[in-house]
Amino acid sequence: MSLLTLVASGAAAALAWYILWEVDHHASGFTDVSSDSKIVVIVAGSIFTVIALISLFGFIGAIGANRRFIKAYSALVWVVFLLTLAGGGVFLYAVFSGKTKNCEFTDDQGNKHSCALNLKLWEKVVATVAVVVDVFITLYVAVVIGRYAEQLDDSRDYYAAYSRAESNPKQGLLNPTTQYPYSDNTHSFGAQA
Repeated sequence: MSLLTLVASGAAAALAWYILWEVDHHASGFTDVSSDSKIVVIVAGSIFTVIALISLFGFIGAIGANRRFIKAYSALVWVVFLLTLAGGGVFLYAVFSGKTKNCEFTDDQGNKHSCALNLKLWEKVVATVAVVVDVFITLYVAVVIGRYAEQLDDSRDYYAAYSRAESNPKQGLLNPTTQYPYSDNTHSFGAQA
């Protein structure tokens, strides 16, 4: 999952930075772009860049079983889940209300049109199912990654408890260097005084 997130968010970040470059250099017809739109592109590019970096850490952490990298990636996936939930709600509101706020566009002939969504019932059902499936997949991934982080914590705690033992871990069990305390006659089983 971290590799897929890395590729997808890296591609989205690259696209956002490319669009910003096009806007700044007035290329490809970007001649009249408002500063608000540029800010939106900058924020989107920054967010996708951060997601790509944390996904890279998650990928490295998954390969090397690095607990800190996995925890950071787990936190990111939970944030992505919350954003998916909020975005899905906004999308479903737009689908079922059929409205978008202050949205108009002009076609090639100069006619102005509203951006109202006039979807059929089956299109609304498909959109709802897609949003619900996306939310549940993101929730599943967040839970799995969170459990993997807990598993790494548990294994670290398990090994840490036994590494504090006073015996030398490289010493074999069949070749003790100290004398067994009950092997002398005064402490042995059935010894007579």
